[in-house]
Amino acid sequence: MGVKGVFPAIPVGRAKEAVRVGPREVPIVWRGDVLVVGGDLSGVAASVEAAKHGAKVALICEDGFLGGIVTSGLLCRLGRMAREASVGGFVEDLIYRLDRLGGRRGDIADPEALKIALDDMLLSVGVKPFYHTRPVGALSERGWARGAIAVTKRGYIALYARRVVDATPDGRIEASLRGRPLRSGRRRILVCSGGILEGAKVKSSEFVKCPEPLDLLGRGVWLHPGPSEEEAILVVRRVVELDPFDPFALSVEASRGRWAVRRALELLKKSRPDLSKAYLSLTSLRPWLVDPALPSNRPRRRPLRPWEALRGWIPEGSVSLVLADIYKADLAGNRLELLAQGRPFGLPYGWLLPRGIEGLVCAQPIWVLSSTPLVWVEDPLASATAGQVAGLAASLSVQMGLLPSKLPLSSLKEHLEGLPQSAGAQISISRSLTM
Repeated sequence: MGVKGVFPAIPVGRAKEAVRVGPREVPIVWRGDVLVVGGDLSGVAASVEAAKHGAKVALICEDGFLGGIVTSGLLCRLGRMAREASVGGFVEDLIYRLDRLGGRRGDIADPEALKIALDDMLLSVGVKPFYHTRPVGALSERGWARGAIAVTKRGYIALYARRVVDATPDGRIEASLRGRPLRSGRRRILVCSGGILEGAKVKSSEFVKCPEPLDLLGRGVWLHPGPSEEEAILVVRRVVELDPFDPFALSVEASRGRWAVRRALELLKKSRPDLSKAYLSLTSLRPWLVDPALPSNRPRRRPLRPWEALRGWIPEGSVSLVLADIYKADLAGNRLELLAQGRPFGLPYGWLLPRGIEGLVCAQPIWVLSSTPLVWVEDPLASATAGQVAGLAASLSVQMGLLPSKLPLSSLKEHLEGLPQSAGAQISISRSLTM
């Protein structure tokens, strides 16, 4: 491969039935308006919002289910999004469907119910899903993303679209389009593995120190309330040194993580009578990784403000969204101009508009390892918020076509105020901020 981790972008040209990838003729199996690459919450939201606005949409997902690390890693805590009346659009619809399935207790969602709810959301608006489909490169047309090359059990396939939303955790489509390698290399990373305990009553989150030292449980164990009163979520935290793009290393850590969860329960039963009858009904399919080098994971006395988190992370002159706000960075002048402000949730998230892609969404909030810098967030379900922002991206793509890198402030305000509430929330123009 010309680019580490992905194919270099393949020109579409005038191909109607197939595109050439090396010696292969790859069939074009789908054509439409918007292609969303990535099946976590942000990818689902982007595809749903685009379909609601009349677009013909397809979604590529590597797994056999939606939700990404939220469902496969058991990061199913909704947080304040389950309580705040201001939450609307995609998140409101998701919570409604979870309640209808009986898949929520307070702010904890049942991961299996979450998979069903996301499937229902996708199919109800006519989005065509491609599960078990791994994206490996972009289709390009005059420097713009116009689809993706993917691998299935039947071989390579191509999907063509007028607009592409990259919702992969590593910016795979953007890396292919730019000819940039996916960032790799060994580093110290916090690895968290989880499991659902049946027969365990936990009313609030608590940190538990295991009764005996064990390297595998060096960062301790957390117990969280589960999706029902008789369930709890157990999370084991470890710090390891690995290359997060090495599939063998990730496979080993996933296996070690599942073993660590079971070992942690055995140790806890020795000192916790209330857990004596608890048993593991489900362990996470994959560990979730936290890169200690990322800004918001550094020790600090107060939370980072959005513009502080952006310092040094946004290229000169680019456009980014945080809290559904639109900023323009002027790093030379050490300023960040807030062009438009929307307050649907109050959770920090980053989204970048590089030239050639309608939306580069950081799909999984606990693994931000892209060749394009993004903003980090610690809330595991904030990708639902990112999904709302991704919906705004898809809506912009469908309604006004291309979003130029330099859009006059008056035009930006006009377009944003014309967006429906489900895609964009309330928009108002605000002042510049000094970083």
